[in-house]
Amino acid sequence: MSSIARRLGRVVTLSDKRRESTSEVALADVLTGRHLAVAYQPIVARRHTGPAQQWRIDGVEALIRAHSPGGSVVRPDRLLPAIEKAGLVQPLFMFVFAESLSTWRALNDQGFNVSLSVNVHAAVLQDDDLPRTICNLLDLAQVPAEAFTLELTETAPIVDVARAARNLWRLRRGRVRVALDDFGSGFSTQTRLDYLECDELKIDKSLVLGIEHGDEQRRVVEHMVSLAHQRGMSVCAEGVETEEALDALGSLGVDRAQGYLIGRPQFEDHLPGTLRRWLRGRDLDQTGVHPQMDLPGFSQSAA
Repeated sequence: MSSIARRLGRVVTLSDKRRESTSEVALADVLTGRHLAVAYQPIVARRHTGPAQQWRIDGVEALIRAHSPGGSVVRPDRLLPAIEKAGLVQPLFMFVFAESLSTWRALNDQGFNVSLSVNVHAAVLQDDDLPRTICNLLDLAQVPAEAFTLELTETAPIVDVARAARNLWRLRRGRVRVALDDFGSGFSTQTRLDYLECDELKIDKSLVLGIEHGDEQRRVVEHMVSLAHQRGMSVCAEGVETEEALDALGSLGVDRAQGYLIGRPQFEDHLPGTLRRWLRGRDLDQTGVHPQMDLPGFSQSAA
């Protein structure tokens, strides 16, 4: 691999070694063709105002989006496994991380005081240089470490838990926040929670969808909230799609929430409008726009 993330991650270059599978060839075309982009999903936090509760914009989560050279959308559930197979999880992380720092600076310059979250694959945590690299880039981009959250994703098991825990500890010592993503699914178990010190627990959307109608779901989420709060962790619920679900989660003590109700993943140009609406109070994302279909250089019809 010859280089990664040039101009805050706009260009990703792969090595010239032969690739045998068609999936790797397609992946190489996506990367070297500059068809990657980063979308951002808004996150709101619960605020108490007397007996009532309100939700205000609190941060954004960076999410990878891609088009194939022919213009069709590459679904994340297909893109990410292909990147894992090609051994490119680290350069992809650096691409998203560096690109999102640029976006955070642009938002900050416009007066938006928001936090930034970026997903990290378990394999990337095996790199002992990761804490220093992240802290140095945050300092270079003038992004406060406490405004940045690293979300540990659940697509793969952690090979060396002790090493991952040590690197996470070094990151937290540098004031970077750490979240355990998709809790309640995949490899996100009580054991992982016991071994890895984190600042936030993110409840998987599978436990959130329909919570306004399911008593069993409410009990499970309530238990998770209690578990996290006892450990001094905040709780973020993913997959919030209705006002009733948001109200139910707030009543259970959930601290933060994200999902289509709050806002779909969208590119930097679309963010300010969404952030302003939530700064004024609860406002639904009723635009019907799917910004992940609108990468630079592609039209809606091309997708």
